[in-house]
Amino acid sequence: MTYFVIGAFFTGIPVGLLLSLSLGPVFFTLIQSSIENGFKSALFIALGVILGDLLLLTFAYSGVQLLFPAQDVRLKEIVEVGGGILLTVMGTSTLLKKKRSTDLVPKKRTKRNYAMDVAKGTALNLLNPANLFAWTVTSAYLNAVLKYNHIQTYSFYAGCLAATYAAEAAVGFFAKNLKRILNDRMIRLINQAIGCIFIGCGALLFLKAIKG
Repeated sequence: MTYFVIGAFFTGIPVGLLLSLSLGPVFFTLIQSSIENGFKSALFIALGVILGDLLLLTFAYSGVQLLFPAQDVRLKEIVEVGGGILLTVMGTSTLLKKKRSTDLVPKKRTKRNYAMDVAKGTALNLLNPANLFAWTVTSAYLNAVLKYNHIQTYSFYAGCLAATYAAEAAVGFFAKNLKRILNDRMIRLINQAIGCIFIGCGALLFLKAIKG
């Protein structure tokens, strides 16, 4: 039994890596925050992402996906519009930033700053409908195909979340070290690229909400 539980944990690791390293808003937020606010800020954003994943896992595993029947997509549309607004605002704010290389010495951050980092990570995760879909499909696969029991499923999820946090921490760590080679032009290009990605992701969510 122990063998199967440990096996489930290690099976979850590549899934967590795949989910965490997809080039979505969270990935670029980690890079931006680590460069501008330091590695510790990225760690708290990653913690918020994990909290969001725990909530989504709870919904998916307990069958709350039934809240999204095909004939009633209002709740799904609300989430998509909310996510679109959040990403558009973040993207516009990033495009308007005037950061220079001399500004990249992180200021002393307070508990409130770190709490906001956690909230940002959680919000970015929860307001992406694709995440709930991904966890719902994963839960269904574990139950219907792999025939995992409760303990194996929890072990699988633990592997997923551990790998997710480790990968996102690594992204933040490597982004922090980019500061040594950044100049004003590179910072401007990074902010422009990240801003456009956020706005593009927001636009896609708006389109999905409009199409239903």
